[in-house]
Amino acid sequence: MGPDATQDACRHRGGKTIEAALAWLRAKADVTPEQEKQLRAEVAKLQQPGQEAQQNADAPAVDPQKLETDMRAAPDLDKLYELGDLIEAVPDEAAHLHLTEIL
Repeated sequence: MGPDATQDACRHRGGKTIEAALAWLRAKADVTPEQEKQLRAEVAKLQQPGQEAQQNADAPAVDPQKLETDMRAAPDLDKLYELGDLIEAVPDEAAHLHLTEIL
């Protein structure tokens, strides 16, 4: 994947490009060459073909309707945030967005 395709993929997922993330980090603190190298290596691992499919295959199946019901019935914020962590396991993008709005 070329740099332009990588940047487009990151933006499509709602993320920042590695350059934008590094610029933000540098505005907040000093970033050592070792830290930049580590960050770039982690990003490269996440962008390997099939990585996302493998992560989704390992994720537990979550019923979006049951999750919504459980989130609305959460007795406190701790339980709501615990349930909110399950949103990532919802494969349907529209349901994912809907649940994120509820959270």
